[in-house]
Amino acid sequence: MNQRLQELVTSGEFGDVQQVDIELSIPGPPDSDPRWSLELAGGATMDLGCYVLNAARQFGRWLGQAPLVVRAEATLKKPDVDAAMLVELAYPGGIPGRPHWDMNAAARQMVWTVTGTAATAVVPAFAAPPSQG
Repeated sequence: MNQRLQELVTSGEFGDVQQVDIELSIPGPPDSDPRWSLELAGGATMDLGCYVLNAARQFGRWLGQAPLVVRAEATLKKPDVDAAMLVELAYPGGIPGRPHWDMNAAARQMVWTVTGTAATAVVPAFAAPPSQG
């Protein structure tokens, strides 16, 4: 699915890309879960954000340049351990990007949305491995 998204973006089938949104959220694990441990480099960015940031950077490669971070806002679970992060990016040409990850959400969500002047694509489960079938 990600390869097809790349084809659509780089071929111009979307028209001009206007917005890139990438979301990865899960319900919060128990407070005793090692993913909340500062000593183990825990937190939402280390657990979920790595997938979102990889997708955001990959999108920049498709456009020929890495995005610039405009703003980032963390929600902390406890000191130095983030529960969520919202980032605002600027891609080449001023295209806005909004990566977001949340390890304390009400429900699971994993979606990459690219909106253009001619079309919108929604890639569900963008960070999930392909199923064998």
